[in-house]
Amino acid sequence: MRLLLRYLTRKSRLKRQNYRPWQVKLLSWVGIFLLSLLSISYFAPPAHSVPFTRRFQTNDKGDIVFVSNTVMTCPSSRPNCASAQAGTAGTSNQNNAFSMVYVDVDSDASTFNSSRANLNLPAGSTVLWAGLYWSGDSSNATRSQVRLATPTSGGYTNITASSLYSGTGYQNAYEGFANVTSLLQAGGNGTYTVANVLSTPNSANRWAGWSIVVVYRNLNEQARNLSVYDGLEVVSGSGQVNILVSGFITPPVGAVNVKLGAIVYDGDRGSGAPNDSYTGDQFRLNGTNISNAINPSNDVFNSTISSLGAHVTTKNPNYINQLGYDADIFSANGILANGSTSATLTVTTGGEVILPGVITSAINLYTPVVNVNKTLNDLNGDPAEIGDILEYTVVVRNNRDANGNGDPANNNVLIDPIPANTTYVPNSLKIDGVAKTDAVGDDQAEFVAGSNQTVFRLGAGANASVGGNLQVSPAAGSSSTIQFRVTINPGTPSGVVITNQAEHSYTGATLGEGVSLGSDSPAVPVQVRTAAVSLVKRITAINNIALSGFEGISSDPNDNGNTVEDINWPQPLATYLRGRIDGGLVKPTDEVEYTVYFLGNRRPSTNSRICDLVPERQIFIPTGYNTAVPRPIELGAAPSSDTGIALGFSSTSLPAEPTVYLTNTNDSDRGRYYPPGDPLTPASCQKFDALGNLIASGAAANTNGAVVVNIVEGTNQLPPSTSAGTPPDSYGFIRFRAKVR
Repeated sequence: MRLLLRYLTRKSRLKRQNYRPWQVKLLSWVGIFLLSLLSISYFAPPAHSVPFTRRFQTNDKGDIVFVSNTVMTCPSSRPNCASAQAGTAGTSNQNNAFSMVYVDVDSDASTFNSSRANLNLPAGSTVLWAGLYWSGDSSNATRSQVRLATPTSGGYTNITASSLYSGTGYQNAYEGFANVTSLLQAGGNGTYTVANVLSTPNSANRWAGWSIVVVYRNLNEQARNLSVYDGLEVVSGSGQVNILVSGFITPPVGAVNVKLGAIVYDGDRGSGAPNDSYTGDQFRLNGTNISNAINPSNDVFNSTISSLGAHVTTKNPNYINQLGYDADIFSANGILANGSTSATLTVTTGGEVILPGVITSAINLYTPVVNVNKTLNDLNGDPAEIGDILEYTVVVRNNRDANGNGDPANNNVLIDPIPANTTYVPNSLKIDGVAKTDAVGDDQAEFVAGSNQTVFRLGAGANASVGGNLQVSPAAGSSSTIQFRVTINPGTPSGVVITNQAEHSYTGATLGEGVSLGSDSPAVPVQVRTAAVSLVKRITAINNIALSGFEGISSDPNDNGNTVEDINWPQPLATYLRGRIDGGLVKPTDEVEYTVYFLGNRRPSTNSRICDLVPERQIFIPTGYNTAVPRPIELGAAPSSDTGIALGFSSTSLPAEPTVYLTNTNDSDRGRYYPPGDPLTPASCQKFDALGNLIASGAAANTNGAVVVNIVEGTNQLPPSTSAGTPPDSYGFIRFRAKVR
């Protein structure tokens, strides 16, 4: 337009022609009439501006970025085109000075223009929302359609605008919008290409460009109110456009940090000359100018694509001057007041026409930084075993973020399910060291039997129905500690890992939004081992001749005799654990006596049973102890039955002889012999290979007879040894004899 005005007012051109005076006068009137028309078109307020409305808003940890580029530039044939693209100061830095042409970088014959730009979100980011905006100067019906290629699409996807803004009264300006969230979520980081953005090529004062506005979540970033507004307003002359942003609340105290984004069309780059009519445009937040080194306060919309004062260079083509297209993100820290719930963004101009199309805001929010730390204490000592009492302690603390900012947490409630394989210990609830009842409705905690979980309401003001407030650390009342106990259930298999995870919920005082934390409450593993009985097996006699001494070193890796010195066996070992691992050479008909010594270890043992398989090529002697003197028979033994099994189980410190003899039959005493292959052979009778791998159990393992003794039964217990020979009823032995075939 400015070129046309200059052309009409050039008197020198009139002088070159032989115009008659009336012709000059007529032409002058025509010029005045045209000037009047142009003045009306250029400075009149827009006929149908599209007011800005909110397109998207969320409160989350993350930010907003633009992926942007132009698809129109000056013709390369013009000698000053390259300097204009490079942003060199001069009078030809604007699209008014050029018959604009399309940019086309994709080498695809099906597109008439195209350009590229990169998305590079931080690691761990998730796209929450993405909107593709494009703009140009055209009345063609197909302006509502563009093409988009993503890093994973393998080609172009046709995009049709769901919203098309036009009819502003300024040329044929338009803006298209399409939601491309799913395409960005699938595409991820990489290069994006947009093609076929319609404008009017080969004409001056034209523009065309595109931006993908990306709202993303990243849990490593500051919590922010993330908002996107769009519309299409025309700002000209001394006019201005005010855009209200709302739906947020700034922190009650501390710094208020803000990022503002603006996508604006036909913003021209000033020449730097005095009284330059292309300058004077401003971007204000509540009346305060927003600018930086790249976007000066008197020429803020100067055809740049920038972020926080730096040119964005990850695009193709990579022009400094987009010649009529702006996509800029600004820092606007320290302008909004604490506790603000709305703000006014103002776009003004000093003489040129600009069209704002998209405004974004990322306003820092302070949210509670609640940490949940869980620990475990086995009150019976490690390792955890059946019957142990486990005490869980959970500390909930409201901390500050990395910048020292925070927010009180309200309605604090912690729910902790009772772990599998454990049982809640009644009346073990505590909050900050104060005992609470298990009942519902009388204080700040309860055990809910129906759901098998504990519930705690924490913080100042907590009661029987609602949680209270946790202030921001290190202020008083910023943390709370809960405790409860469980016992490990009988029958818990050896090697089971008991895990437990609490869930803590609260609402932020500023935003009032609820948060539930589970992942911050770590699972606590407990390795469960059943009560143990230590065993040592020896040959104690051959042909009724006792073998003396103690042999504690074994060449057999499956024999635990090389570790018995470390266990609380009665001393001296040579007296109590007499016998040999290698009994020497034997011949057929020789009788060999086997003794299996046992010792209670770690914790009380109930229903403890020993099964010893008769060695191969030997035969169990059922009458082995029929002639023993004395020969006390255990109560419950079948009368007149053979006694082939001996049990040394007494309160004396060094039992030299068996204290009771057991029959071989199925009666009521504690011993029994199972013939080879007996289908009733207990599963506890097991056979292992040379590497210690289980190869058979029960009848399958009983290929040569099995001696089984229940050393304690019913409610009786084998207590754990606490020191050598203490307590005296914590140890003993079983014994039988076999004949070599």
